[in-house]
Amino acid sequence: MTAIQFVGVEPETLIQAVADEVTGRVLAALPDILKPKPADRYLNLNEAAAFLNLKPSSIYNKIASRELPHIKRGNRLYFLESDLREYLNGGRQMTAAEVEAAAATYCNEKSGFAAAGKGGDR
Repeated sequence: MTAIQFVGVEPETLIQAVADEVTGRVLAALPDILKPKPADRYLNLNEAAAFLNLKPSSIYNKIASRELPHIKRGNRLYFLESDLREYLNGGRQMTAAEVEAAAATYCNEKSGFAAAGKGGDR
């Protein structure tokens, strides 16, 4: 084995550079679910209304109909930003390609029939 000599580089600096490079590569290889998440933020009523682009009265209506997740402490309402993001994403419509893929998967699982591209000869 050949020894490599680094002239003019402090060992601590070299070790830190290697550790930073390895950490970056490991984090890049991890699935998103395992990556550290930023701290969740609590929003007040007005911040939540601005985040959702709604009036505070609309927020109250959604709370009354149990449509919007919230936290109530005393007379104050709080909303987790992640809950509001999930609420928004819950209304997402699938694209035609996503619907076709879901239908094909369902058909394959239920009957072994591949729905995608099988329209029969006409």
